[in-house]
Amino acid sequence: MTTYLSSLSSLNTLINNIRDNKYNLDKIGAQVSTGKVSPDLADIAKRSQLLDLNETKAQTDAYSQAIQSTQLKADGTDSALTRIISAANTLISAIDSYQPNSVTANTKFITSAVTTAANEFTASLNTRVGDTYIFAGSRYGTQPVNANNVILTAAQLAAAPYNGAAPASISALGTAAVVTAGGGTSYPVAATANGSPPHLVADYDSNFTGYTNNDDPNNLAFTKQSITVEDSRRVTYGITSNDQVFQDFAFALRAAQTGAASTAAAPVPTNWLQLARTALSNVVSTLQGKQAALGESRADMAATLTRHQTDSSNLDISISKITDVDPAKASTDLLSIQTQYQGTLSVTKTSLGLSLVNYLR
Repeated sequence: MTTYLSSLSSLNTLINNIRDNKYNLDKIGAQVSTGKVSPDLADIAKRSQLLDLNETKAQTDAYSQAIQSTQLKADGTDSALTRIISAANTLISAIDSYQPNSVTANTKFITSAVTTAANEFTASLNTRVGDTYIFAGSRYGTQPVNANNVILTAAQLAAAPYNGAAPASISALGTAAVVTAGGGTSYPVAATANGSPPHLVADYDSNFTGYTNNDDPNNLAFTKQSITVEDSRRVTYGITSNDQVFQDFAFALRAAQTGAASTAAAPVPTNWLQLARTALSNVVSTLQGKQAALGESRADMAATLTRHQTDSSNLDISISKITDVDPAKASTDLLSIQTQYQGTLSVTKTSLGLSLVNYLR
């Protein structure tokens, strides 16, 4: 009886060894096939560290994705500014080619240049990246410019302030337009909550309804695009279609159109063209400044993206050290466990045979 109990105890030990070896065999086998440590890490500290690393990596990758998406919009903005600057310079060249004292003086080419510049102006400010109009401020899905309102109609050309002498500056022309248009009704200038004048929605804006009702109380057309590139830091990169420089460009187009269409005696046509040229030169200078600032924002985003991508790679390495197995070691361990498992099975088989014989005795 003593021999039987001893054999039974040995058998239980062998069975436990089989169970342990089978568990280890399955575990290491899974590691070899997946290359990963078991997801239920036994070390609580490692589980906590892995959770922190994964959370940090997710946040870092989210910033990277946001920057990459924004870079497309910033690139589109830069390209649009380049086209508008080119259109302005082309119109300047056309104005410079005008010879008012020539017997064959002709302004048709200026009219054509105005039309071309207006089309480029409209198309550029209506640039869309994905489903976002990049110059629309916070009105992401609204096309910001109404092409029909960029240059003057025949009726507008014949009415004040375009049927008289050129004003001293483009800004004066803008003020005159606001004050006299719409039957002479003045724009109701009222201070906003912070005491500043209200925003004026440009008359080429797709939301424009009239000079007596063209403020933007929610500033939807005046909110520049910006992006959070990392914790507690945003980069501003956008320009809205209602920016004063674009309004000046539109007035410059109209001044050039007026000079080219004017039948008034000299020097009225030339004065209008000179007003347009001066305004266009200022527009080009201002846009180049904005483009330079945009370039700094683009460079900032690119540098930040590179840093995030480097951090993400380093985080991958840290995560790998916790979750990935050493293939060579795992393969060696697998062979060792397999040998132990087969040995335990063999010993158990033999032990079972002896135990049965002892029991029958």
